[in-house]
This record gives sequence, C-alpha cells and structure tokens, in this order.
Amino acid sequence: MFVDGVFMGNSSSRLQDVFDFERVTVLRGPQGALQGRNTTGGAIHIERTRPTGTAGVKIRLQAASYDRQQLNGVFNAPLIKEKLAGKFTVNNIKNGGNYLDNCKLGLDLTYDCQTRDENDRDYLSLTGSLLWTPTTNLSLYYIYENEVDDSNTRGLLNLSAPTDLLCSNSADNANEFCRSTLGIAVPQTLRIDIVDQNFSNESTLDGDYHTLKFDWDSGKHRLTSTAAVRSQDEVLNQDLDATSSDFFSTARQQDYEQRSWELRFQSQASDKLQTVVGSYYINSEYSLLRENPFLLQTLAQEAERARAAEAETTPDVITIPESQYQVTSQKKRSLSFFVHLSYVLSEKWTADIGVRQSRDLVSTTHQPGGTKLEDVIVLPAPIAAQRQYNEVSPQFGLRYRVDENAMLYALYAQSFRSGGFDERAVSADSMLPYSPETVNNYEVGLKTQFWNDRMRINVTGFQSKFKDKQETIFRTVESGNQESVTENIARASVNGFEVDVRIIPMERFQVRAAYGHLSTDFNRFRVPSRETAGAFDSTTGIDLLRAPENTLSLSGSYIWNLAEGRIQANASYSWISDYRTRRSNITIGEDVTDDDTGQTAYVAPVSEPIVVGNVNGRGIWNVSIAYLWQDWTVRLFSRNFNNKQYLQNTASISSAYVVTTGPNDAATPLFTNSEYSEPRYSGLEFTFQPDFSKPRR
Repeated sequence: MFVDGVFMGNSSSRLQDVFDFERVTVLRGPQGALQGRNTTGGAIHIERTRPTGTAGVKIRLQAASYDRQQLNGVFNAPLIKEKLAGKFTVNNIKNGGNYLDNCKLGLDLTYDCQTRDENDRDYLSLTGSLLWTPTTNLSLYYIYENEVDDSNTRGLLNLSAPTDLLCSNSADNANEFCRSTLGIAVPQTLRIDIVDQNFSNESTLDGDYHTLKFDWDSGKHRLTSTAAVRSQDEVLNQDLDATSSDFFSTARQQDYEQRSWELRFQSQASDKLQTVVGSYYINSEYSLLRENPFLLQTLAQEAERARAAEAETTPDVITIPESQYQVTSQKKRSLSFFVHLSYVLSEKWTADIGVRQSRDLVSTTHQPGGTKLEDVIVLPAPIAAQRQYNEVSPQFGLRYRVDENAMLYALYAQSFRSGGFDERAVSADSMLPYSPETVNNYEVGLKTQFWNDRMRINVTGFQSKFKDKQETIFRTVESGNQESVTENIARASVNGFEVDVRIIPMERFQVRAAYGHLSTDFNRFRVPSRETAGAFDSTTGIDLLRAPENTLSLSGSYIWNLAEGRIQANASYSWISDYRTRRSNITIGEDVTDDDTGQTAYVAPVSEPIVVGNVNGRGIWNVSIAYLWQDWTVRLFSRNFNNKQYLQNTASISSAYVVTTGPNDAATPLFTNSEYSEPRYSGLEFTFQPDFSKPRR
C-alpha cells in the first residue's frame, strides 16, 4: 500500500483511516520496474487531494449505529496568490463498537455482563500540507500528519476444542472454556456477538509522518522526488485466549521508524520511445517488547496435571507470578534501481521492457524466552544475525491496438519477497534465516470501450507461480523440541481470470459489474516426517490461505432532479465464496501420501489439529440515498444492509510458539479464537461544502 506515493512499511500504517482521497489505483502483480518499492502481489495507491489554491471548506458529520460519531473537515486557503497554497484536514472517529458485549456465561446459561467497551474507536488524525509552485512546471509539496489511535483492540471469541490446552484449564473441570464443541461456528459464549474476556483491551498508537515531494515537468521530461520520514509508537494489550481465565494474554510495545526516498526520471526520448529511470531507498527499523503475563503459570499447571494424572493423585496448585518476556529489534535497508522502456514498433504494436536490481540487508537482535517479575527482567543472551540478498527482476510486455476501441496485451513480470528472520522464534534453533521468495507472473488481457465510452469491458487472465515460497511449519529443531520455523519449503501456482464491465445505459444512470475466479494449488510442500529421517514432498490436502475461488460485485447509481436539488441513489452487492484462514486439514497423527512417489509417512503438525478456519461465503448489500441542495448534502446509508453475520480471521495458537512441546513431540494447541464481523451499520451524514467563487445572497 502507498499513500501519496509513500510505501506503508508496517501493518499498523496499512490500517490508517484515509478519507480525503482524490483517487485509488489498484495494480495487479509485480510492479518493480515502474515504481519505488518492490511488490509481488500488487499495489494499492491512495492519492489524497492537494491544496487547491482557492478558499474552500468541506465539513462532514456522521452519526451512525452503535453510537458511532465521525467528523471530517478539509480547509483550503491561498497563502500567496498562485504561488503558495495550504490545506488542513481533521478526521475524528468515536465509539461504534457496542454491537459486541462482554458477558460471562454461567452454568445455568444466563449472562453476567460487564460495562467495559468492546471494539470502540477513538481515532484522531490531523494533516497540514503546503504546495509551492514558483513556476508553471515546478512544484514542491510538503505533508505533515499526526495520527493518534486509542481504539480498543478487537474483541475475540473463544473457539477452543477439547484438544486445546485451554479446555483442560477449566476451573471446575466441566469444560467451561470448551463449549465450542457444540459446533465449529459456535463460540464458548454460545453467541457470536458476546465475548468473555478479562485482560485489558487498551491500545494506543501515536504516529508522526512527513512527506516532501518535488516535481519538475518540461513537457517531454519529468523529474519527481518523494522523500518520507515516518515514526510510530504503539502499545497494544490483547486477551488472546478469549476467555475470563488468566491463561494467555499479551502486552506488546513496538516503536517503528521508516525513512524512504524515491527519485524517478521520465522522458519522451523520441516519438517512439518513452523511458522511466529511477532509484529507491528505504531504511526501516523497529523494536518490539512482548510480555505474556500468565503463560508460565499456565504451562506449569498443565505439566502438574499431567504428572498427577499419571500418578493418580490430586494435582497441586502451581503459582508463578512471572511473565514470559521477549525482546526483538530488526533493521531493513533496501537500495534498488529500475528502468522501464516503452517502444512503439508500429502503428499497432508497442513493446515494453523493464528490469529492477535490488539489494536488501536485514539484521536482527532477538532475545527469546526471558522472564519478568515485577520490574526485574531476566533475558537470555541476545542472538544477533544479518543477511544480505541481491535480486534482479525482469519485465516484458507487448501491446496490440486492434482499433481505437480495443487493445490486447500480454505481460510477464518477475518479483521477489525479501528473506529475513522470524521475530517469533522461541530459541536460537528456530531463528534461522530464510531466503527470498520469487514470483513469476504471466498476464494476458483485452481492454475495450464502445458506445462513445458509455461501455467498457475488460477481461484479464493471469498466472502467478511462486518458487521458494516462505511457509511456517512445526518441526523438530536441533534441541529436539518441536518449534515454529519459517522456511522456503513450497512452490505454488495461482491461476485466475477477471471480467470488469461498466455501462452508462442512459444519462445519470451507471451500472458496474466485476467477476473474478481463482484456482490455487501447492505444487510442492516440503513436509517433515516423524517416522523417517528428513522430509518428503507432498501437496495432499494443503490449501493456500485467504484465496476465495469466486468473487462478484455489482453496483449501480442513479441521479434525478427534485425541486431545487437532486437525489442520488446508490446500491452495491458483493459476494465472496468460502476461504480458509488456517491450514487445518492436516492433523497430528495423519498419514500423508506423496503424490509423485507414493511414499507414506506420519506428518508432524504442519498446522494445528483443529478443524476451524473456514470463512463461509457471503453476499452483502450496501445502499445509500442522498439529497444535494446548494452547499448541503444529506445522505442516509446502510452498510451490510442484509445484516450478514459471520466469524472471520480464525487463529489457533500452538505451544510451539511458547517453548514447550506436547505428547509424542507434537506441538500442543493452546487455544483457538476468532472475530465477529460488523453487523448492519446504518447512519445519517451531513456535508457542508460552500462554493466561495459564487456570489453569496
């Protein structure tokens, strides 16, 4: 993701709430020969509006379901006529989470509810920007943003099964934390809109972002520079076991800094040749402190229960007030150069060729498995490691213009995902380096426009082939423990096609439809074997995650005049088929047969033995109707109008992440959790945007 041309280098930045945008561009596949940051799957570019140089105000107020309130404001001002323009924006979001309650379910199936808030937003973003244009072909653009997010962490639902360690932690041995045995989609609270958590759900993020853009355009030549500095301080508490038990919670503190600079020169060298030459540098670093307050006591108590069961005695109550503590810091530096040439071969044919050369340096310092007692922290000796990766990524394309209304194209592009080290490694044995993952992407397509540009039909077919794919598995490391390890153990292919149609059948009426189909498959998966030495290749029953087979979207809008204003109605429908969020179809103890050799072996857990993680397919309607009159717009809207409710982001955490092993060297599942989707969300919105260029009455 890129905002104003700046790559968002960490996950918190990608969740930024952007409202004042001019356009959003979605690009599929590798983009390394055309832009600064290397990408493998694609890129999303968000461009916010620039200062206009004229006085302007836009204020939007929204009141919606679950007491959600939002204020947006954009203020433009001419500071020096035709030379210096300024803009200020504010975005404030409050509440909106009370569709989720926190209640404890008693054995009599009644609820004892708390008053604490779940999923509420508390977000404020302030942005100031200056645009200096000393000449018609030269501009300097500066953006500063401060972002403060004190929203609650997401409420989680407990889906633990009887095989999870959490279930044996029941105080009354009545499976009080295992009511998900009633069904995969039924949480322990029996309702997906009720959570039962006791650890703090407070979080805070404070970010300061600076962007400086230089642009010189002479007509045939254009030089652009984008420099950015981003820093974030983040604290996050989360009750991962998703119960009222002090079992597994985390307190996480992370500081992140990023400095990047892209320099790009575009030139119309001749009537037939266009060139893009550029360089990109990014230097990012973060430090992470992670504390798990109850984990050591949980694991010690389980070991005591196992001992007592074997000895047929009553287990003692184990009390360990210490927390598990982990410290990680990591630095990444990347320097790359890219070139792209576009040459007109004839009136019909155009050829594209590009290449990117990248050098990535990754260094880490990791201290796993320490402890914290009150303010005393005991950490093992730090593990320091460093790796450098050099990659060259080519790109080739060919375009054929059928006529003024249609164009065919074919494209090949290669890219890579850099190697590194796993910040979750629980020992030096599992903190092994993994190499880059490469992607070869093939794409063919047809782009058309007919009926005086009132109809557009685009069809695309593509294939992405992954080599040395980075996957996380559980295997026996040098110490003899089963631990989570990230390795280059897989090959995979993603095949698909998309159809996009836009029609304007009459004035003020527009219809759009899009359909996408995906076929995904692992061509190789290196599976560790417990009974035989080493490992073997298998793809049996192993799915790619978060890859729905089918997606469909339909939308329409219509505008008609009413009195002195006009009404605009919008409706959209989006449908997505089933997909998986966890690899749970290989279970502990299952015999897996290699497709090619016929060899059968016992498989150590490639994933947790929980048959959860399937997100059901769903179709969702969004509707709105607005009345526009002079400077005012009043809009009624409803998202998820048909009130589809479902579980999403199911995760199962294994003991392999916390330095322990289960029976027969198998990684013991600790717990399984999931999230509840937002139900129907409706509201009323007022927008005031006066036109100061018109005479006021």
